[in-house]
Amino acid sequence: MLKISIEFLLTPGQELITRLSSEEDKMDLLVDQYKENGTKLLDSLQKKRENEKRTLFRNLDQKKSDMAAVFGEAKDVIMETEESLREHSTSHFEREWRKKQSAIHKQISGRRKSAEE
Repeated sequence: MLKISIEFLLTPGQELITRLSSEEDKMDLLVDQYKENGTKLLDSLQKKRENEKRTLFRNLDQKKSDMAAVFGEAKDVIMETEESLREHSTSHFEREWRKKQSAIHKQISGRRKSAEE
């Protein structure tokens, strides 16, 4: 009878140990799954972020190239305008205009004097 009671006590204990180790194995599997899925998720987000970053830098480089081209074109236009102004100076036109204006003023003044006399 003592043998039966010891077996009676050992059997539930063994069952409890078996259940606990089974539950522990399940928890280990669950932790491993979370770890694996979390790593996959982080890797996926990292790759997505790197792709977005590459796209942004590529777009930025394109914008810089576009701006450099626009500024280069503007510089060329300014240089052409400067060269054109040097070649076709307006100062002699202004001198001629001032001479004509002076002559017109003299004519008007001369007519006024003759009209006053």
